Amino acid sequence: MMQIGCCTALPTELDAEKRVALLGESGFDYVEYNVQAATALSAEERKNAAAFTKQCGLVCRAMNCFLPGNIKVVGSEADPGAVKQYLDRAFPAAAEFETKMIVFGSGSARRIPAGYPAETARMQLIGFLRLASVYAAEYGITVAVEPLCRSECNILNTVMEGYQLVQDTGRENVRLLVDFYHFSRNGENPLDLISAAPVLVHAHTATILSRGFPGETDRAEQSVLFSALKSVGYSGGVSIEGGTADFEREAAAAVKILRELSGQTPFD
Repeated sequence: MMQIGCCTALPTELDAEKRVALLGESGFDYVEYNVQAATALSAEERKNAAAFTKQCGLVCRAMNCFLPGNIKVVGSEADPGAVKQYLDRAFPAAAEFETKMIVFGSGSARRIPAGYPAETARMQLIGFLRLASVYAAEYGITVAVEPLCRSECNILNTVMEGYQLVQDTGRENVRLLVDFYHFSRNGENPLDLISAAPVLVHAHTATILSRGFPGETDRAEQSVLFSALKSVGYSGGVSIEGGTADFEREAAAAVKILRELSGQTPFD
């Protein structure tokens, strides 16, 4: 059975705490926090945020925003030493939330500089993922590779490119994420989700035009994603990653619709 989650800020301030509490009350299965933000917190702040999450009846199934833009993993500025120093802090910080997955989107960190050889950049990505897999194994975490649409990054854009990168990386704890917003903006074929299903472990979604929380009028649009996922027996998470002007109302509406599309029983 699929799980429905939401990307949101760590509950270290009152407004963020209210949002996390609302997610629990609205029937979300989990939250998805920010790795960089967690890494910047003190150990006590992480402990308190993790405890608050549990109090709200939620788990932190995944964490996103893996790498800051100034820590490059592609191009001549890529610094393996700086990358390792960051991973030394990031993975233990993420593990304090008992997360099972770290999402590797990080468009700025992996963007190919002008004139840099694309194949060299791709080999650097494989090298980074193999390094990250070593850290991930220590903490029982899976790294989920996220293709980003062409307007946001110039490498690793499509689900099938992500699938091939995962295969070439050759590590069991490096798998694939589909982001329905990026997927749709690229004009990709839903059949590609079926082809990539063997390595698909996580998903993001938002409305295609506004990148917002799905509402009733977006049901048909979102059914494209859920129909494909159900056809391959997908049982991972689907996180809303979008903006909203009315968090309380739109979160409650979105989780109801996505639970129904996923085949879950409506939340009471």
